[in-house]
Amino acid sequence: MIEVRQLLEEDILEIWIIQKKSFQEDFKLNRDFSPAIETLESFTERTKKYDVFTILYNKHIVGGMFVKEYNTSRIWKLSRIFIEPEFQSKGIGSFVINYIQEKYKDVDTWILETPEKNKKGQIFYENNGFKNIGITKITENLNTINYIKENI
Repeated sequence: MIEVRQLLEEDILEIWIIQKKSFQEDFKLNRDFSPAIETLESFTERTKKYDVFTILYNKHIVGGMFVKEYNTSRIWKLSRIFIEPEFQSKGIGSFVINYIQEKYKDVDTWILETPEKNKKGQIFYENNGFKNIGITKITENLNTINYIKENI
């Protein structure tokens, strides 16, 4: 059973550890900024600036998600969604995308970005209705693909 709840303070350390594991592949591919190398202090500060959710599978914490208003209350950014690697490809991420759209019914548009080299992430977002709207060069080694999804 998949559950999503607002982040609790006691979840922070466990969610941070899962984030580090979940983004290891991105870090290996890009060698630039990655949530895999974010410090616990920075992660904790980030939780104060976003709506953060804990993702559970059979009562076990398996991931997290960060969302934030972007320029207007009608456009929000899905900043991070991550699932522990051994729990990926079980429909958890898709469940969470649907959950967040239902929770934020007044949001018209969702945006996000994922590294260009993260083919698995691109397939996931496209399978969940996000449309590729272009590429942004972040650093010499990192381009991101920008996605958008209109709430219907």
